Amino acid sequence: YNWNSVNTGPNPSGLDMNNKPAPVTTVIGNQDVDEDFLPAVQPLTLEEKLEVQDQVDQACSQDNISSGNGQCRTLCQSHMCCFDASELGCADYDLMCPFYSSCEMLKFLNRRKRLRG
Repeated sequence: YNWNSVNTGPNPSGLDMNNKPAPVTTVIGNQDVDEDFLPAVQPLTLEEKLEVQDQVDQACSQDNISSGNGQCRTLCQSHMCCFDASELGCADYDLMCPFYSSCEMLKFLNRRKRLRG
């Protein structure tokens, strides 16, 4: 098939011959690209990784965490698995973990809050 519009199915109703949803196809130029296809993500350069590390270091400084603004928690939320020693941890395969090392401060603060509280 070669459709002229973006995000169209083979049938205007969006259903296939068996009244099931038809797969959505996005047309880029003359190529049909399946909606589930994820394009290759360009890895970060070392300079970009170091910028991330600098942002995390600043956000997770003791003064910044003490201010209660939540920047450290926001930046670190998706990488707390780097500090999980269980099978749920990601330190063995997430190549960005070393650049989020300052996030470990949150782990200790959370533990201290539980002990106090």
